Amino acid sequence: MSMNPIRRFFQQESAGGILLIIAALIALVMINTQALSGMYNGLL
Repeated sequence: MSMNPIRRFFQQESAGGILLIIAALIALVMINTQALSGMYNGLL
């Protein structure tokens, strides 16, 4: 029985690091985009 691809991803050791990099990239885009910077500051 094959595992769900999402479960298989989260069982890898690198999954946490990959998610952290993605979250940091999203935060950088949000703070540097004028339309989204207000939303970013609201989240803080």
